Amino acid sequence: MSSVKQWPIYPSRRKPNGKMSQHRERSPGPPAPPQAGETSVKATEEPQVASTATPQALDALLPGRLERQRVRGARSTGLFDVPDGTVMQLVIAISSFSAEEQTAAVRVQRVNGAELQPVFFQVLRIAPEGVGRVVIDGLAGERVEVEVMLSSDRLVPTAAVTQFFPADAGILVLAYKSPGQFVSV
Repeated sequence: MSSVKQWPIYPSRRKPNGKMSQHRERSPGPPAPPQAGETSVKATEEPQVASTATPQALDALLPGRLERQRVRGARSTGLFDVPDGTVMQLVIAISSFSAEEQTAAVRVQRVNGAELQPVFFQVLRIAPEGVGRVVIDGLAGERVEVEVMLSSDRLVPTAAVTQFFPADAGILVLAYKSPGQFVSV
């Protein structure tokens, strides 16, 4: 029996009604000095609402400080169909635009009845300004989801379904998921 690694749970930016917060609170800078001919108007300070937890306070809530720092976000392609055919491969590439080594986790699941069944999981170490690549065979005719967990905003995922023709070593790209098609989950 194979074991499936459980994804850690992290605090989200969801509001109580379930929608994502689209902006982050910013503290206003110091007021600009009045210029010639302008009068300064003193604004009243609004009472401060309880602030969100600081990163140090979140460390106490999370199982491991390094885990929280390494995970910048999970992104998914959603479900898509892998065409049926011979010598079909799902190729997932994660490009790094960072000057430091980065890590990323790749998980592939397929639809089995009414639920998702894990097919593949691997953690990649990506060299500075390099590419981590995973090739998965045996998914022809399946409906799959690719999910990546990225340690940095400087990592860019892509996925493609290719068909290899051994006679002339040709590769045909049948489906492509661009970085913009990986949505935050």
